[in-house]
This record gives sequence, C-alpha cells and structure tokens, in this order.
Amino acid sequence: MRDRVKILRIGFSHPMPGALIKDFLKECKKALIVEEGEPYMEESIKAFTQEEGLTLSIRGKGNDLFSRLYEFNPSLVRQCLSKYFDVPFKIFNGAPGRNRTCGTWIRNPLLYPLSYGGAAYSIYSF
Repeated sequence: MRDRVKILRIGFSHPMPGALIKDFLKECKKALIVEEGEPYMEESIKAFTQEEGLTLSIRGKGNDLFSRLYEFNPSLVRQCLSKYFDVPFKIFNGAPGRNRTCGTWIRNPLLYPLSYGGAAYSIYSF
C-alpha cells in the first residue's frame, strides 16, 4: 500500500499548516483524512483546496468510511484506506496476540492512559 499511497502526518492542527497541506495535495487525485472526533481538519483542508482551485475528492467522515464516534484502531484505518483507494486488503494470519486483520500487536488498554496530550492526524492521498 505504501508504494501507491502518500502520507502526510500532522502532529498539531492549530495553527493549520496551510502551505504544507496545499503543496502536498497539488499532485493528488484524491485524499482521505483520518482524524478522530469531529471533522475539524477535513473541513479546513476542503477550504484550502477550494482556495487553491484544486479539484480532488476529499473524504473522511461518512457512513461508509470513518465515524465521528469511538477511537480508530489500525485495522479500521487499513480497511478504510483499502476501500477508498481500491487497494487490496490482506488479512494476516499472525501469531496469537496479534491483530489478524493488519498484523499489528494488540495493545493492552490498561497500559495506556485514556487521554493524552495532543493527537496526531494523517492525510492519505493517492
């Protein structure tokens, strides 16, 4: 998937790095915004592309992709990426303790705090 999809990771969303986002999206045909909660970044990016006169499909929250509810796990992100970019989704048959849909280790929720400072956002494009 990495050879077909470009990734832009944004650690902080205020202030929005408009120039960075515009430059990233200039060569893209479509983009998928991955952010938990409300679509703050998705709406801002759509405004940036309109200002720049870019005509690409930008998706994120919706009935068929990401929800505004709950936290995302690697399996869900991988499924949405493969669905949106039409990239084959391979199910891994890993060892016990591994997430079988994406090959990542399953984390113990007791080891991680419920809230932490700062969230990372990602923009995937094709």
